[in-house]
Amino acid sequence: MNFNGFMKYSFCIVVLFCFLISCGSGNHTAKYQDKIDSLTIGSFIEGMSDLGVEFQLNKDETFIYRRFIYTDVIQDSMPRGSIYIVTGEYNRRRNRIVLNPKAYKEIQDWGESIIETRNGKYYESDSTAIKRRYHIVVWSGNTYLLSSEPDMDYNDFIEFANNYNKGYDPSWRLGYLAKRECLKKSTPLDLKQIPSEWKPYFLTSEVKVVVDKMTNKILFDSLSKTYWYEYQLKGGIKKQVRKGMILYGAKRCSDLLITESTRSSSKGYVYLCPSRQNIYEVGDTLKASQDAFIDFLCKGKKFKFFSISF
Repeated sequence: MNFNGFMKYSFCIVVLFCFLISCGSGNHTAKYQDKIDSLTIGSFIEGMSDLGVEFQLNKDETFIYRRFIYTDVIQDSMPRGSIYIVTGEYNRRRNRIVLNPKAYKEIQDWGESIIETRNGKYYESDSTAIKRRYHIVVWSGNTYLLSSEPDMDYNDFIEFANNYNKGYDPSWRLGYLAKRECLKKSTPLDLKQIPSEWKPYFLTSEVKVVVDKMTNKILFDSLSKTYWYEYQLKGGIKKQVRKGMILYGAKRCSDLLITESTRSSSKGYVYLCPSRQNIYEVGDTLKASQDAFIDFLCKGKKFKFFSISF
């Protein structure tokens, strides 16, 4: 075989190899997309039946977002409350979903009478605002839609990490959208699914810090009518303590929410238990640990909103 013949032969081999690779990659991509489709199509739930969200993703790339806000006042055994509905389209690219809201509807539910107070084009306001961008995270039979968009000072990933660290999830927890299955034992969470910005919140070892002092700063929550006291701690980012993380103590009602964190110190608020003047003393230890492999049972309770058709 002369040189020109060898070059033609080599070129054909390279083309064939690239074709096979592209076909294989295409099949892999298609299988991956089918898997994501099966996980994301359906209803995701956040919260409870009288105060929560039902988020429906449809096969035709449309969505329905319903927020239920019901009062505790029940007359004639009928619920009373408001329902906020946002509809639109979504775009899914691998493990991410982006929403494009189109229309908004507001309904007042007074039991026997349902009053539609608004129906029109979507606009952004305090009552209509929804998160637009989500990451798909799969864990132990559950599919989560988690957003990096802030909710107050924190976001879904931080709340999910706190539940993960304490071992509360993958069983039932509130605070973010999830489609849950009934599994009897949790499996390890693949942290590769978590964006690098939020991975440090997911602990792989126990974190311990010591109470340095109690500051004079006190917050009053008018909604829950509770007091929150601020503590300064010896230990910060260097010890994996970050803003938004929850630390736990040995005393009752002692969960502490970190609100500030520097390299070597941090501050946080703790709920003041009833009939207590103080919770922690200087030298007390607070910690957070990764207890994600806790067995749990799904009791088979289905999330169900009030039966209202739209």
